[in-house]
Amino acid sequence: MIYLDVTDQLNELYVKKALQAVKVEVNGNFLEQVWCKIRVDSCYDLLIGVCYRTPTEQVFGKDNHSKLRDMLSDVSNKNFILMGDFNYGPIDWSSGACDSGATEECRLFLECSQKGFVTQHVTGRTTERSLYDLVLTNEPQLIDEVENLGKFATSDHNLLFWKINVGKEDTSTKAVRFDYNKMDLNGIRKELRGCNWDEDLKGNVNESWVLFKRRLLDLQNKYVPLVRMLGEKRRKEIWLMHKAVRMIKKK
Repeated sequence: MIYLDVTDQLNELYVKKALQAVKVEVNGNFLEQVWCKIRVDSCYDLLIGVCYRTPTEQVFGKDNHSKLRDMLSDVSNKNFILMGDFNYGPIDWSSGACDSGATEECRLFLECSQKGFVTQHVTGRTTERSLYDLVLTNEPQLIDEVENLGKFATSDHNLLFWKINVGKEDTSTKAVRFDYNKMDLNGIRKELRGCNWDEDLKGNVNESWVLFKRRLLDLQNKYVPLVRMLGEKRRKEIWLMHKAVRMIKKK
C-alpha cells in the first residue's frame, strides 16, 4: 500500500513512505495522468502511473485519444505499470481483437498496445456494462492475477486488487529460457504443413496477426525445450576487443 499522495486533477496515487517513491513526469500532452518512480534494486526502476480518459470530447478535445496513445508508446519501452479508467469497452483482450461495435479510436488504442508489446491484466467486466478499468504493464509476469472485489462504495466501478512481482534477482540461478538448439524442427514443420492458412486467416489484418502469432507461440511452447541457465556469463559484444574488456575491468 502506497502513501505518497501524488495528485494530478482527478488522479491520485498513494505510495507508502518506506518505498521512497519519487514523482516523475512522462512525456506527452495527455492531461489526466500522474506517475511516480520506485527503485526496486540498485539497477531497476519501476514506473507506476494512474490515468483517466474521459469519454466526453468536449472536456479535452478529440485529440485526447492520440495523446493517450503517445503516452503509452512513450512508456512501453520502460518498466511500468499503468492503471486507470480508459473507457475503451469493446475490446476482447483475451483474443487481442476488437468487438464488431468498436470505434476506430478503440481499434487504434488496441493496436498501439500491441505494437508496444503491452500486457493487459484485467479479465471480466469492471462495471455492469463493460471492461473499462485496465492494468497495463510491459512484462506479462509482473502481475500474476487481478482480483475483482466487487463494487467500491457507491461507485459503479469495481475495486481491483493485485500483487506486483518484484524483488532482488536470485544470484544463485538464472532465468529459464528456451533452448532453440534442441528444438524439434521436424515436429514444427509437420504441424505447419498441416495448417490451412487460407481458411485460418480469413479475418482482418489484426485478427489474422493475432492468430498467426498465437500459433507460433504454441509451437514454441510445444517443441522448444526449456533450460535453466546456471552461472551464465555474459558474452562480450562482437565489436568489443579483448583489450577494451581488460581496460573496463581495470577501471
